[in-house]
Amino acid sequence: MKKVILCMSLCFLLFFSGTIESYAAEEPVWILTGHSSNQTSTFTVAASGLPQETSCFELSFLFPAGKTITNVTPLFKNVDGSTPDCHVIQTEENGKLRTKIYCVNRIGNVYSDKVIFQFEIPGKLQKSDVSLESYTLLNQELKVSAQKSGDLEFKLEYQSSGSSSWGGSGSSIPVPQEPVKVTEEEKDGATIQTVTYTNSTNGTVLEIVLTTSKETKETEVKAYYYLAQGKVEKLPETEGVSMEIELPQPDFPKEVKDLLKKAEITEPIPLEFVLPQKQLVEQLKKDTVKEILVNVPVSELKKGTDWELADLLLPTEVLKVAKEEKKSVTVAMKEYSWMFTKEALANTEKITQDASLLLNILPVSEKEDVLNVLKKDKKYVSGGVAAVGRERRALPVQAELTISLPKGTGFSSGKRVYLYQFNPDTKKLETLVRSFNYFVDENGAVTLHVISTETYVMLPKAAANSIITALISQITVPKNLTLVLKEEETPVRKTLEVSMPPHLEKVTSFDQKMKGSAYGGVKVQFKSSNKKVALVGKNGLVTAVGTGTAKITTTVTLYSGKKKTFTTVVTVKGED
Repeated sequence: MKKVILCMSLCFLLFFSGTIESYAAEEPVWILTGHSSNQTSTFTVAASGLPQETSCFELSFLFPAGKTITNVTPLFKNVDGSTPDCHVIQTEENGKLRTKIYCVNRIGNVYSDKVIFQFEIPGKLQKSDVSLESYTLLNQELKVSAQKSGDLEFKLEYQSSGSSSWGGSGSSIPVPQEPVKVTEEEKDGATIQTVTYTNSTNGTVLEIVLTTSKETKETEVKAYYYLAQGKVEKLPETEGVSMEIELPQPDFPKEVKDLLKKAEITEPIPLEFVLPQKQLVEQLKKDTVKEILVNVPVSELKKGTDWELADLLLPTEVLKVAKEEKKSVTVAMKEYSWMFTKEALANTEKITQDASLLLNILPVSEKEDVLNVLKKDKKYVSGGVAAVGRERRALPVQAELTISLPKGTGFSSGKRVYLYQFNPDTKKLETLVRSFNYFVDENGAVTLHVISTETYVMLPKAAANSIITALISQITVPKNLTLVLKEEETPVRKTLEVSMPPHLEKVTSFDQKMKGSAYGGVKVQFKSSNKKVALVGKNGLVTAVGTGTAKITTTVTLYSGKKKTFTTVVTVKGED
């Protein structure tokens, strides 16, 4: 009975007093899974069939003496979306370590009827070293439910992972899982089906949105894979933390496959992986955490039969909170990493979208369309690296992109890197702001300042002028502009639009502060040849004065000192 009193008293302090009495409940199912390495043993506990009024539960385990539980992480939520508290009490008895884990809902709302959490123990354990001994459930009124001990038969499943072993795997027992949920709505001439599947084994959530046009009967698919919480550790010699994200293979249950088949979706669907927003936000809001490093082993994923990896997303809300808290966020993969510094976040006025992070790093010899362009350069022999994004997609904030340059691609430590972006429409390489100011570091990597996911091309030697579009040549101004002069007193005006790439900003002075180092300033000046026909303001606003023609000269000057002049013929007509 000692066990019951401990859990009861903890819940008592957090809720309110009440009489203790037994009440009927259906039998919950608890499943313990685990895998072990030489350094750490990781356990996952899943349960289904908990009474809806459960507010506190206690689990009792037996481990070898001398072991200590670390990193107890709940992977489930209270019904109001809040995170439950988990506490550990350990005592040694007869050479065994009796470990009791309490999960408590401080707010007083009940739990979901399905829970899952993880905990770790340093060192390697065998199957015979651990047993799940008993459990106790309490509700909000502190009524004891389903108190079990002694001869209770827990269902146990032990999983092997790589070379790790429990001394043999147990029988395969299905872990309790959330049902597939399907919602449907009519919107803008289309039927939108949203399919949600929660995997209670690993805490991931699969969401598929099927939008079917009523007119064409064609179906567009968007799919997201929301990753579970990662393992958090303190970064050595810093005030930051690292978060190790696991990437379990996405699991499409039969119900999801049937829906895709019904929609005649036969090809693998593009699946966007989403980093755990809630956990990242919680870490960023801690006063003791000054920065976050998120490690994501994307290269370890194997292509699925139902899906293909389309992107890895850092949620908008994470970047917003990082900006508010003045903290930096880094997301690292094996071959590259993205760093969103607190300075770059502070210089960004508004963050409105997720950050697209997935790249494919490969030698240009394996990127056929880029290689075909380089072959037009008579001096090009070999070498170079391409960093290929899924599509041209703007980043919500400037990032520092660090790329480990593959061996045999012509780069060496301390040497210059010539950076371009590949334009698939013009089939040319385009220069960027300070394209030639990058160098290979002592680790064989280069750090670029970028504002979008493009196909970036890095070369050990500058490309020939014949295959590139210089930065100043990426600026355009209309050649013609027509205005119709009316008898009304209201002036007739049109703005002469100067189109430039997103990494260029109009400035009045080159001393003006840029949004980031990936940006360059551009001065723009306008002049009218005939002020009796058309006037032009400093921002390019053209005002009709009288019928006839005038030439507007637009002069653009880059931060580097390069200039270019454009001529626009303005025609002012009278009303018919």
